[in-house]
Amino acid sequence: MLLTMRNQQDFRGVRRLAGASGLLLVGRVAGAGANFAFAVLLARMLPAAEVGAIFTAISTAFLTSIIVTINIESGSIRFLVTARRDGDEGTVNGFIAFGRRLLFCLTPPVCAAYAAVALYQGGPLSLSAALFAAASIPAIAWMRLAGSHATALGHPARGSLPRTALQPLLLIVLFLGAVFSGVQASAGLALFSFFASFALTAAVQFALLRRPLKTDPHAARRLDGWRDWAANGFYMSPNILLQDYLQHSILLAAAFTLGAEELAVLGLSLRCISLVRFGVLSINIAASPMISRAIAERDDAKRDSCFRNAALLKTPPALLALAGAIIFAGPVLSFFGAEYAEDKSILGWLALIPVASALFGPNYMLLNISGARREVFSISLAALIVLFAATPLAGVFYGSTGAAIAAALVFTGWELGLYLTARLKYAMDASILSIFHKSQSDAGR
Repeated sequence: MLLTMRNQQDFRGVRRLAGASGLLLVGRVAGAGANFAFAVLLARMLPAAEVGAIFTAISTAFLTSIIVTINIESGSIRFLVTARRDGDEGTVNGFIAFGRRLLFCLTPPVCAAYAAVALYQGGPLSLSAALFAAASIPAIAWMRLAGSHATALGHPARGSLPRTALQPLLLIVLFLGAVFSGVQASAGLALFSFFASFALTAAVQFALLRRPLKTDPHAARRLDGWRDWAANGFYMSPNILLQDYLQHSILLAAAFTLGAEELAVLGLSLRCISLVRFGVLSINIAASPMISRAIAERDDAKRDSCFRNAALLKTPPALLALAGAIIFAGPVLSFFGAEYAEDKSILGWLALIPVASALFGPNYMLLNISGARREVFSISLAALIVLFAATPLAGVFYGSTGAAIAAALVFTGWELGLYLTARLKYAMDASILSIFHKSQSDAGR
């Protein structure tokens, strides 16, 4: 019988996962809603060219923040979970300390280079706007670093909610507060609000995670695995650009050929889709520690149960969002202004992105846990190269719509490639098809 659970244990698993991901989902949707509102304000208050320049600066800052940590935090779910399971507190201490050292050492040269490039390119951004965007890089990196550690150590809400919910809410409060107090809306004000919101949220996150991430003072810091940690971060970097920072990667790729006005349309559409995509990702984040533990314990029945539960929670909302993006694209885009609603098909194409994530499952996480970083790196690097080639090329011929189509198709192909690798090499199926598979415990009955 279609879409039926096989026993009451699976129903309980769905409820547990829904409860674990519910808070993250609410936080992500609230944050995405605040980002959406901020985008509406920018579109209403500033010229489209200036809006496009702001989006490009923000996207570049997010992507640059990966460099100052060498993306070492992507290995938290793998190295910290294993070390804590084995009682190896020395490795836990060393991994956390190594990431912080990278951040402090690499921030000055990277931020200086970012500011220099931004000023050299010129455009609608002022000197202060470029400097505020550069100053936000270490705060973004710190929050991502600490959040990944917290998720791996069993505190996903404390690690994720400040970044996904509080920061966007602070952003819109700071921006609106300044405007209401008489400050002229501008790119400089928008990027100052962006910087200040991240700085304040980083302080809040630090306070929340001070106890959960407090290392054992009696355990020595083991740094002997630093080469493996750094290599893992390098191998997982293309994946992060396609998963966590996809909208920023798409916007930056399109910036090579699209004008600022077209970038504004594309950026606003991507922020609409992020409302749905954040919901899908929140379920993956909530499920990842349970899946990681099941794989580490070689409990295939528990692992497959987690797959089914996550698939059942993610897929229906993603499909409904696709239908909504196709039907209500015009009214949604009209919130930004009449000029942004001229091409309604952009939202429908971009809605394929969360649908692909929901249908194929969190295979990037499964392959990372399983140590298949070469496969992940190869597939993700190939997809990233195609994205940065096809998106601007499609933009030349078909504008922002062409860029959206190319990006959506490349992302879907990337998810499919990761799924086939996990299915064929490791016999793990986290896709929607997992609801039809019997676990080993079911098969033995």
